[in-house]
Amino acid sequence: MLSLEIRNDKTKITGNPVVVKALFDYLKFKHPDAYFIKKRLNFQWDGFVYPLTKHNYVATGLLDYVMDFLEDEEDDYSILDHRRIPDIGTIPDVVGGLRLEGKFAFQKEVIEAVVRNTLLGEPHPRGIIAAAVNAGKSTIMMGIHMTYIGARTLILINNAALYDQFKDDLAQAFPDSYGYMRGKKVKWGRIMVVMVQTLANRLEEYEDKLREFNVLLTDECDLANNKTFDSVYKFLSHISVRAGFTGTVFLRELKKDQLKNIKMREIFGNALYTITNKELEDRNISTRTVVKMIMVNNRVHEDLNFKEEFDTCVTHNESAQQLVLERALFNLRGGRKPMMIFCKFIEQTENLYHYLRAHLPKKYSMEYTHHKRSTKELIDSFRAGKINVLVTSLYLKRGMNFPLTECIINVAGGEGYTGPLQVLGRGTRSSKTKDVFYLEDFFFNGTYLTKHSRKRIGYYKKMGHEVRVENKHT
Repeated sequence: MLSLEIRNDKTKITGNPVVVKALFDYLKFKHPDAYFIKKRLNFQWDGFVYPLTKHNYVATGLLDYVMDFLEDEEDDYSILDHRRIPDIGTIPDVVGGLRLEGKFAFQKEVIEAVVRNTLLGEPHPRGIIAAAVNAGKSTIMMGIHMTYIGARTLILINNAALYDQFKDDLAQAFPDSYGYMRGKKVKWGRIMVVMVQTLANRLEEYEDKLREFNVLLTDECDLANNKTFDSVYKFLSHISVRAGFTGTVFLRELKKDQLKNIKMREIFGNALYTITNKELEDRNISTRTVVKMIMVNNRVHEDLNFKEEFDTCVTHNESAQQLVLERALFNLRGGRKPMMIFCKFIEQTENLYHYLRAHLPKKYSMEYTHHKRSTKELIDSFRAGKINVLVTSLYLKRGMNFPLTECIINVAGGEGYTGPLQVLGRGTRSSKTKDVFYLEDFFFNGTYLTKHSRKRIGYYKKMGHEVRVENKHT
C-alpha cells in the first residue's frame, strides 16, 4: 500500500519502498544545461533534477503524471487530503452575455473539465487548458469563477495591453464585484485581473487580502518557469483551484523544454482539454488562415552571433526593408487591412516604421508601438480599424484581440514555437469583414536564421495551416 498526503503545493508519498524508489528513478531527468552548470560549481553534482525529493515529496501538480506510472505498480492507496476546495455550484449557461451553446458549447466543456477533475476519487481541480487563439479564455475563466460557490478569483496577466482587455471584460460581466491591480492602481473585488509584476512586489503588503482568494487562473501559463511567476505561485500555495491557459502547451517535448514543461505541470497539472485552431476554424470561430513563406536569397554572413546576424540581415538591411515594403504594398493594394507588421527588437520596430512611413503612400495611416511606446488609445484605434498599418514589437503577440486584422507580416523570425504561433493568432479571430486571413513570413538565410526559418514552417504545418512558398531576392 502507498500513502498519499496531499496538500496544495506538495504531496508526500510513503509506503512500499521498492515502488517509491522506482518512482524516484522514473521521475528524475538530466538537467539540459548540466554540462555547463557543473563547470561553474565548486562541489560535486550528478546533473540530475529530482521531482520526487529524497524525503518523498513531489509537487501536487505532478500527481496525474505520477499515477500514470503507479497504476501498473500499485493498486491500493490511502489518501489524506488537506486541501480546502470550494464547493461546486451550477456551471453557467451564459457568461458575460455569451451563451455557451452551439459553436461555443466547448467552453462549457472546458469549465467542467476543470471543476469536475478528480484523482483517486478525490476532487483535483487543477490543469492546463491547451486552447488555440480565439477559444475565449476570458469567457472560460469567468465561467470557472461563477461555478464555485463563494469563489474569490485571481487572474494573473503578464502583458499590459492584455490586462486592459481583461479589465474591460470583467467590468462588463461583473460591474459590482470585479477588481484589478496594476502599478499603484488597486481595486479589490471577488474576481480580479492582476499584473503579476505588481503582485510580486506587494506579496507581503497584501498578505491578509490574498489569503481570502481560493481560485487561481493564469493566462499564458507557459511562463511558469519565470522567477516573477514562481515567487507568486509559492506565496499563493494556499489556493487549491488553479488552471493555466496557453495555446502552445507541450507542443514541443525536446530535452531543452523539460524544465519549462515540468514546471508547468508542477503548478497546474496535466493538460485537461485541448482545442486546436483547426477545430476553431471548423466551428467558424477562427478565420481560415493561409501562411505565405517568402524565400529570401540574401547574402550569408559568417562568424556572427545571432544578434549580429539578425541585425545585419534584417534590422539594418535596406534590401530587407524594401522587401517588407513590397509585401506591405501588395497586400494593401489587395485590400488586406488593417495590417500588423511584427518585429523582434525595439530598434528594428522604429527603423522599419520610419522606412515604411517614408515610402508608403500617405493615404495609408500608420503607427508603431512597443512596450516603451504604448497607449490604450493607440491599441483601441487599431482594433477599431482606424489605423491601416501597425508596426509593433513582439509585446503584442500574446492574447490580444484584433478581429479586423486581415494580414500580418512577421519580420520577427523566431526559433521557438510560441512566438510565431502567437503572432499568427493575432489575426485569426473571425470577423464579418474577412473570409481569409493571411500571414506572411520570411525565410532568411544564415547560420541561425536558416534553422529558425525551417522550424517556423514546421510549426505552421503542424498546426494544420496551408503554407505557400514564394521566392524573392535581396
